[in-house]
Amino acid sequence: MNTPTRPFRGVSAAERTATRRDQLLEGLLDVVLAEGSARTTVNKVCAAAGLTKRYFYESFASLDEAMSAAATRLFDGFYNAMVALTQDSSEVTVFRAIVAATIDELDADPRAARLFAEAPGNAVVRELRARSIERFTRHLTGHITAGASASPDLELQVRVVVSGTTDVITGFLDGSVDTTREAIIETAGHLMELTSAKSGRELGSGPSARHEAPPKPG
Repeated sequence: MNTPTRPFRGVSAAERTATRRDQLLEGLLDVVLAEGSARTTVNKVCAAAGLTKRYFYESFASLDEAMSAAATRLFDGFYNAMVALTQDSSEVTVFRAIVAATIDELDADPRAARLFAEAPGNAVVRELRARSIERFTRHLTGHITAGASASPDLELQVRVVVSGTTDVITGFLDGSVDTTREAIIETAGHLMELTSAKSGRELGSGPSARHEAPPKPG
């Protein structure tokens, strides 16, 4: 069946397709919240969106592709917020604001929170989360070094902080980690500051710094 291309009531075919796609993604999140990602199906997504399967397959080749689109939108939102925050501040303490913004975003949308929390059990979302951690690591490492090249040790340390914070937020959301929003923000921020400070000491304590000749007496 050919997809209509003529405007309908002043709305183009492309705009109608985009609107239906958004409806389907919203419906998918509704189903994830109600039943979990493992029990989400194309039929349930279509029912939640109020659309037929014809329109689902107009936008997505499979349920995995739709799940990927929803998760990509979520993780891209986190990344863009982080970039904006680091552009506004050169201080490493900005990591506290990044963690706070992430938790608050998930708290504001329980549907996104459940998708995020269930990432370890969903292969599609788990892969996207791993890529997101890698992107965060690269950006934050560059933030710490002000764009200079970083040692593998520093990048690993930043990755440990980012990955660990992600896991703790996941546990906080699903109830497996007994903590508070404030404790996560403070602990994650403190660890990132220690990582940054250690990096600064290492940059100033290399062989050339240790063996620098003392100044000649005047």
